[in-house]
Amino acid sequence: MKIIKLIDKSTWDRCRSCGRLWDDVPHGFCGRCQECYENNRFPDLNILPMQSGTSIIDNLEKYLQDLILPIETLQQFKYEVRFLDRGSPKPIVHKCPECLESKATPFKLFVQGKNLRHTKCKTLQTQRTNLKRYGVVCVRQSTEIKEKIKQRMIQKYKVENYQQLPENRNKLKDWCVDNPNKTFTSRPELEILQWVQSFYPNSKKYKDGTHEIDIFISEINLGIEHNGLYHHQENVLDNRCGIKVGQRYHLNKTKHFKDKGIRIIHVFEHEWRDRQEQVKSFLLSAMGKNEIKIGARKCQVLWSNSPHDIQETYGFLEVYHIQGAPNYGTKFITKAMYNNEIVAVATFGRHHRNGEDWVLTRFCTKTNYTIQGILSKMSKLASQQLKADMLSWADYRLSNGNGYEKAGWIFEQLLPPDYFYHKNGKVFSKQSRQKKAVKTPVGMTERQHAEIDGLNRIFDCGKIRYKYVFNNVIVVNVTKT
Repeated sequence: MKIIKLIDKSTWDRCRSCGRLWDDVPHGFCGRCQECYENNRFPDLNILPMQSGTSIIDNLEKYLQDLILPIETLQQFKYEVRFLDRGSPKPIVHKCPECLESKATPFKLFVQGKNLRHTKCKTLQTQRTNLKRYGVVCVRQSTEIKEKIKQRMIQKYKVENYQQLPENRNKLKDWCVDNPNKTFTSRPELEILQWVQSFYPNSKKYKDGTHEIDIFISEINLGIEHNGLYHHQENVLDNRCGIKVGQRYHLNKTKHFKDKGIRIIHVFEHEWRDRQEQVKSFLLSAMGKNEIKIGARKCQVLWSNSPHDIQETYGFLEVYHIQGAPNYGTKFITKAMYNNEIVAVATFGRHHRNGEDWVLTRFCTKTNYTIQGILSKMSKLASQQLKADMLSWADYRLSNGNGYEKAGWIFEQLLPPDYFYHKNGKVFSKQSRQKKAVKTPVGMTERQHAEIDGLNRIFDCGKIRYKYVFNNVIVVNVTKT
């Protein structure tokens, strides 16, 4: 009988900091050896770990194809085999170390020393361990463990056991609303709640029938929703609700509370994670908590198409706008100056599809600034300079469009929900998944190709389309740069 002893993986991996082989330390320390880990040396991206290709890895599958090992030999397979990416061979038949009966184990699990015992044998082993460590067969019968569970329940839920929590689902939801910092609340959502409570201490969860608001500010009838990427993707929402609602879930919730006079703002997980300061700036304006409030008449509005001013405006948008600077060409910009400082900007360019219509692509004010009438003043100036009508789209999950309408923009229509893709916390626009861009095979749809690539769709609330009509009677004082 052939006996193959695997080499410990610490002898054939490489330190990501100093580059030497691991021959005297165990696997770990974020790809670094013990010395580099203790000296806090950062990994060097130019040093790659050793790849498969040694004789051990190449010959292992061949040697173990029809091998039946005795119990004594199983101890040789305690090390993990890395970089084994070829198709799995047939299961390995061996003897269970507990009952000595035959057992078939998948190849990859076998060479890792996992799943070598039958399920009933694992249970017996666990019971013996519990008897040895706690003196009881079931760990929950131990007085020590009971006390630990009790203290953890008191610390987290303010009760000694689960029986003291509400029994049915509706009561449990009510308990969740009154205790948002104890359970059923994600960490980002709790962060937003604590930040909002610094302005409105009475803010909390709110439930209305089957709909719930993560953070509700009753003083101003404003609700804030934190939408996790996984739990708010289309297929998860469909499965949770039992019907096809994933495409209109966020829009339906927004409309439901709009009928009750409550404005809903949806913040996605990646926005709070990557653009937290910009989200806070937007929420400050929505809550009416900006500290500096001035009128547009006190600002000097400039019109420009110089590359320097456009780049300066892009930098302003990256600092203060949730979406950052626009992705396609900006032809003109307007900026509002107050005390020799930029306090608001707007960008204008041609429509990215027809190339004819003029579009207001971005509008943004500085954090903590409320400038009454600035959008109206910028729109009039742009329309007068372009001598044409303008279009713009407001994101309905963030804006109710009141600012546009006060500035003289005309509502045209509410467009259906739009979508983007995500995978492992990373977001991809639908434009980046066009068939030509990702080379989708013939006969396959964009969605089918995205599913093969492991991408999932998330829908927003749609866009509100507005139009600003050019009126050649309007005269605006213009300062060009």
